[in-house]
Amino acid sequence: MRTLPFKIPHLRAAALAAVMVLAPLASQAGQVTSRYGALDGLGIGVGDGQAFEFLDLLGPEADGTNGWAFGGFSAQIDSAWIGTLTGASLQVFAGGWGYNGAAAVFLNNQQIGTLSVGEDANGTNTAHLDQYDLGAFLGMLTGQDLVEIRTVDVDDGGVLGYFQLSLQTQTGGGGTAPEPTSAWLVAAALAAGVLARRRRA
Repeated sequence: MRTLPFKIPHLRAAALAAVMVLAPLASQAGQVTSRYGALDGLGIGVGDGQAFEFLDLLGPEADGTNGWAFGGFSAQIDSAWIGTLTGASLQVFAGGWGYNGAAAVFLNNQQIGTLSVGEDANGTNTAHLDQYDLGAFLGMLTGQDLVEIRTVDVDDGGVLGYFQLSLQTQTGGGGTAPEPTSAWLVAAALAAGVLARRRRA
């Protein structure tokens, strides 16, 4: 059988095929996190599910967090992203609100859920970390988003530790960002194909 030498054009063709296979996968997934407030446990180091005394609070920060407030709380969260939003979530760390009924959480005037009750019948205040999936509200996000805690009545008091908005984004190609292992497997398969072709020639 007459054999054909393995030539440079074969290698070029294999490289081109690798580019064509991997290019559609070369999108980039990312995450953008914006926070209003600080991760300091209401300023006194309390965690999720822990009780605290009203008198233990050190007073409000300049942005109003960590201070006792009646009737709820509102703040604008500023964020910026590149590409397409594929997911989002909101975390609220707060305590105290809910004595007369669970306070509601609003995003751009749309209710997205309720807070865990932060005060029991005995008057004990508890801090809670609540998380809300915003997948159904992606079209509402503008980069200047108003988050509100609205209480059942204006005399209901509580404290906000922070609001945290997390955004998942996608840029580039139409697929998801490839795992490094997957990319190496594709490249290895192409190399194996070139070697097999060389042996059969």
